[in-house]
Amino acid sequence: ALEIDPRSVDARIGMAQALLNIVAGGWSSSVQQDQARAEDLLLEALERDANRSDAHAMMGFLRRLQNRLAESRIEYETAIALDRNNAIALRNLGFTLLYLVSNCVS
Repeated sequence: ALEIDPRSVDARIGMAQALLNIVAGGWSSSVQQDQARAEDLLLEALERDANRSDAHAMMGFLRRLQNRLAESRIEYETAIALDRNNAIALRNLGFTLLYLVSNCVS
C-alpha cells in the first residue's frame, strides 16, 4: 500500500497494527525491530494527521507492549477523545487500567 501511495496514513497505521499483532501474539522473531518499525510508522502517521484516533489507539497498544503504561493510557484517552466510538481504544484502555492497578497493588 505504501508503494502505491507513499503518503498514505492508513497504510502506515495498518502496517503498524499488523506488526504489533505479530509481536503481541508471540510470533515475532525480532520483537524490538518490529516495535521500532511500528513506532516509526505511527509517528509518521501522527505527523501527517495528529487527529487520527486509530493511530493514537495503535500507539497506546505499542506503549502497553513496551510496559509504558502511563503513556499507553494517555494515547488511549486521546484516541477516545477524538472518537468516542473507537471500540479498540475503549477496550484496550480498560486493559491498560487493569495493568496499572495491578502494578500498584503488587
